[in-house]
Amino acid sequence: MRLRLDPWAVEYNTAYHAEAAGDGRDDVDTSVEGPWQRHRPERADTFWHDLYFLDGSRRIEARVLLEQDAAQIAFGALGSYGVGVVSCCAKKGRRASFLCGEETLFVRRVCALSSGHSTADFALLATRSRLGELNYQVVGTAERDADAVVRRLQYEMLDAEKQLASRLVAQNPEALIICDGPRPFLGGEKNVIGYLKTIHEPKISESELSVVRGLELGVISERLRHSRKSATADKYTHVLSTRRLEGAMSLADLLGYGAGGGVGKSRKQRGQERTPS
Repeated sequence: MRLRLDPWAVEYNTAYHAEAAGDGRDDVDTSVEGPWQRHRPERADTFWHDLYFLDGSRRIEARVLLEQDAAQIAFGALGSYGVGVVSCCAKKGRRASFLCGEETLFVRRVCALSSGHSTADFALLATRSRLGELNYQVVGTAERDADAVVRRLQYEMLDAEKQLASRLVAQNPEALIICDGPRPFLGGEKNVIGYLKTIHEPKISESELSVVRGLELGVISERLRHSRKSATADKYTHVLSTRRLEGAMSLADLLGYGAGGGVGKSRKQRGQERTPS
């Protein structure tokens, strides 16, 4: 037995939350590119005109309770979220810049209510700060537990991320859009990917996971195909080793990134398309 240092900061918990791997999953195909094995793509010059890194952040500011007469009828939460994008292109020698336009930066305040309840949007006056009037949009969820309102706020943020990604893809066909988290379901566009730093559930078998644990720096796995009945298209994922710690690699050092599109191309072409330089 041995202890391995997890490189993540302690406030982020751990990157691997999944239980032990089993026999794989029926909705995951690891053979779309052939036998499951390590693969080092040929490095290509960056041909993307720009790189856009898209991310969002949310917070719960206060818990509230919706009451009618003397009875509590719903849980609630006051929260806010922001979604933005950073643009950079090392090929041009240009520094990264935060895009602060109305179409690239979203900041919203939300009051989420459970049990299917709703009320009119409202404003609060921040008397102890210089924030002025705080305007809250009321959104609801049919779920009844106290944490349902937190999930509702998360969904609002993810939807804003998807809208921003869709706008960037349409307006910047020569740019690569890199989303923090799963790739949004936008269709088969080749210039948008998502990257996953946290693993919540095992998608591959123990034997396939042993191949992942042996990945060297910069080496990726074969592609996984996720088939979901509720989705409009399959999703494809690679696992990439991004760092090494004292010669031993943790699962927290692995980066999974998802992309759409087919598999009818050579490995050289796929390596050039899916490996940002």
